[in-house]
Order: sequence, then structure tokens, then C-alpha cells
Amino acid sequence: MTSGLQLTVSTGYNDVSSAIGMVYGAETTDMIGQKIKANANQGTLSNHAEGTGSLPYSSISSSDINGNKAGVYRSIYGKPRVTSWNYEWNTYIPYSSSAGNGKGAQLWLNAYNAYTIKGGSYSSNKEGDSANVDTYVSSSYPYTKSSLGNYYTIATAFANEVGAYQRADYTSSGGATTVQGWANNLEKDYSKALINIPKGTINYPTTNVFAGKTGSRVYPTATEISTTGTGSLYAYASNLEGDSSNFNLKVTNGKVTNPNFNAWAGTVFAETWASIPNACGTTTEINTKALDKALGYQEDEHLRRKLTKVLRGEGDFAVKKTNNYAFSNVAVTTRATKNDIKISTSGFGANTALILDPRRWEFVDYTGKDIRDSLMSSLKGKGYAVTYYSDSAVSKDKVRKMDEYKVSVINTHSSPTSLSLSKSSNGVTFDKMYPSELKTDYTEYNGMSLIIGCNSFKLTGSGTWAEAINKANVRGGTTDYWSIKYVRDFTKRFFVNMASGYSAIKANQNAKGLDYAYDANAKWTGGYTVKGLNLQGNGNFVL
Repeated sequence: MTSGLQLTVSTGYNDVSSAIGMVYGAETTDMIGQKIKANANQGTLSNHAEGTGSLPYSSISSSDINGNKAGVYRSIYGKPRVTSWNYEWNTYIPYSSSAGNGKGAQLWLNAYNAYTIKGGSYSSNKEGDSANVDTYVSSSYPYTKSSLGNYYTIATAFANEVGAYQRADYTSSGGATTVQGWANNLEKDYSKALINIPKGTINYPTTNVFAGKTGSRVYPTATEISTTGTGSLYAYASNLEGDSSNFNLKVTNGKVTNPNFNAWAGTVFAETWASIPNACGTTTEINTKALDKALGYQEDEHLRRKLTKVLRGEGDFAVKKTNNYAFSNVAVTTRATKNDIKISTSGFGANTALILDPRRWEFVDYTGKDIRDSLMSSLKGKGYAVTYYSDSAVSKDKVRKMDEYKVSVINTHSSPTSLSLSKSSNGVTFDKMYPSELKTDYTEYNGMSLIIGCNSFKLTGSGTWAEAINKANVRGGTTDYWSIKYVRDFTKRFFVNMASGYSAIKANQNAKGLDYAYDANAKWTGGYTVKGLNLQGNGNFVL
């Protein structure tokens, strides 16, 4: 029996070394047994121990003169005679065909009936790469309900790449559990992923992390995640260029089966990807976001419509289910590059929506009004999988895909025969698009399509926007000049009404209000008039 124990061991020579710093929090009623092996010629250590009670934070690491370093760590906050644990760890010399010898460290750990358990590993090299993985399991004090079964983690460091990996048979908790990993390099490519639940179990979680000169990558998986409260699966990637992407799946009081998701970051892209065979709960929601700095131009209203370079683009995706309705075999890929954002989805059914907001910076900067959150919330609340692009992320090819969605809407500056984007193809000004360009690709029959901008449906004959989208069940636009503030407010009111169950024609009536009255030269006449959309087709369309 023992009461408190501290141990420090180091070994090695010249350019290689390993070290252990250990503190045991044993009480007089706890038992500890251990074995330590040291290899001075290779600069490696190994240690096996088992016991009861607490096991304060300790680590074992290995480094060399070339700047390679790898280590593992663990800590357990336990209750005397109730909490039990055993572990083994070591340092070793891994080999890479491209970089030769490196440094490595490994940990095997079991812990049962604890307050908290933590284990992880890390690695780094002289080049500036680093990789980390970490698992944390907790209970609500004073309950000892945390367990971590057959946990294993390994870290390796080479001159050209570092890595870290962790897995376990299960985690079980009466409190929060986090399984995570992250990586970055000198080039500022960064990736991170985590599984987080407030209470529950995670079966067979794994996390694989790499970083090298060309990028960083994080791959987490699990066979089943069961959460009480709102659990989250999250992935994020970014680079020095300004590209970023994130994925977030939230499940409340439910389960996720066999999720496979990851984050990648490289010098020319940032991407998150997820495949979810099954996820359900009282509320289940998927959200992604991507940002880039694609070249675009917009008018600055505060500078009397001076053409202004706007280096920004955004892409978002959102979908939600409630009442234990499940997502089955769905996938989402969100990628940002210097010149584009692309969101690809599958498995979400026919109720899809596309929102295009190419002048978001200009419109929000001028009026303080945004439509993104309101429209996305309205549509996903009706069970739609919603994709949103703004500013320079709205390219011509995205406008041409409006027919691929059941509901589509674009809000921008327009005329009966043209509309303005932000994306710049010539590096001098923004792109413009014409009805013939959309008509060629608008070949599918869909539910509702709206082009909301000044005079967009003033004309309805050949070569107009009304003709370009005439395969939509209900389609519409404006027949007058609309102020920026009014068009944003109207669009929000229209979709709030649609989400409340009103038909398109009724939502149009309910959304109408007073706007400035303009003359033929777009000058305010000093009066006001009631404005709504010119809707054609089946006005009884509902979401």
C-alpha cells in the first residue's frame, strides 16, 4: 500500500532521449504495481502500471536533435477503491521510407468508474508540422460513471510529416465526452475535428491526424454515438489563403450510426466531407459553411455607387429533422478554393432550395438587412435542404443550376434582360448574366423560381427572365424599381409566410408593403406605392 508517489525517469544519449514524469494520487487504501524498462542505446522507455484511485496527469515523450518529438499522456481523477485502471506506454523509433528514422510514442489505457479520464498524444517536427489527438470522459460529481475501454493512441514525428492516432472500444459517461484531433503546418494549413456529447456513450471512436508541408488532415469515425442532450460532430479546415470550411451535425437525445467525416486543408483549398448512414433524435440538424476571398466587384452605396473590390464569398448548407425522423445515407462535401465555393450533397430527397445573394455585402452594408438566416430558417423549418451562396461565390454556373432545386431565388440588381453578379471574370468589373444563358440550362421542371430585382419581370416575352424560367411551376419577379431596403424586407416576409403554410399568391399578398414610387428614370417621385411580385403559373404552390 502507498500514500502518494512521484517518479521521474529519463534515458538516452547525445541526440536521442526519452523522459517520463509521473505522479500517482493514491490513497493509503489504493494499490499500485508497475514495471519500467529503459534502453539507453536507443533512448527509449516503456512503463506498465495498474492500480486504483486517481492517476494525476503524466506524460512520456521522445525527441531527437533533428527537432522530431512525440509524446503521449494520461490522467484519471478517481475515487479510492472504486476507480480502477491499468496502462502501458513506451517510446520507440519508427521508420519512414521518405524520411528515415523518426520518433514515436504509444499508450494503452483502461479506466473504469472514474470521475474524469483523459488520454492523448502529440507530435511535432522542425519543419513546423504538429498533430494532436485527445479523448476526455467526465461524470457529474460525485458520481463515478466515466469509463474508457481499450484506449490506444500513437504519435509519430518525421522530418517531413507528423501524425497522431487514437481509438477505443468505447467511452461511457455520466457527463461530457470529447474525442478530438487537430493538425497544422508552417504554411498555416489547419484542420480539426471532434465528437462531443454532454452525456452518453461512443462505441469504437477513432481519430487519425496528419500534417506535412502540403497540408493537414483529420479523419474521425465511430460505430455508434448515443447522446443525452445535444451532441455534435464537428470538422473544420482553413488555410493561409483565406479559404475555410466547416461541418456540424447536431443530434439531441438520439443516435448517430457509423459517421465518417473529415477535414482537409491545403495551400489551395479547404474542405470538409461527411457521410452519415443514419442519424436521428428529437432534433437532428446538419450545417456547413465555407468562406473564400474570390475576386468580385460591387457598388459602394456610401461612396455614391463607386465600384469597389470585394474579396469575399460564402457558401452555406442547412437541413433539419425533428421527432426522431432520421437522416439515412446522406453526404455533404463543402470545399472552398481561392476562386470558388462548392457544396455537393446527396440523399436529402426532393425538397431542396437554392438561395443566391450576389450583392450581399453591398445590400447589407447599405441597409443593415440580411436575408441569409431568415430564408434558411424558414425553408429548413419546412423540411428543405437549403444551399446558400453570397457575393463572389455566386458564379454564372450556380445561377444555371436553379432548375435543379425545388425552390430557387436570386436577389440582385436586375433589368428585364440582365442581372448583376459580383464575381469577376476579367479582374476589372463584375460579371453580368443574360436570360439566354439561363434558359439554355433551365431544362428541368421545378416548383418555384424567383428573380427578385428591379424590373426583372416587367417584360415577359422572348429573351426575358420570365421566359428563361418558364418551366417553374410558379415563377416571379418585379415590374418596378424597388429600394434595397424594401426588397430585402419583402423577401424575408414572403418566405416567412410561405413557411407558415401560405400559398405563393397569399404569401405575396401578405408580404406587400409601401415602397418609394420611382419614375421611368429611377428617380423618387416623392410618393409611395404598394409593391409585390408579378407571379406567373400556379400561385397555389406551397412549400
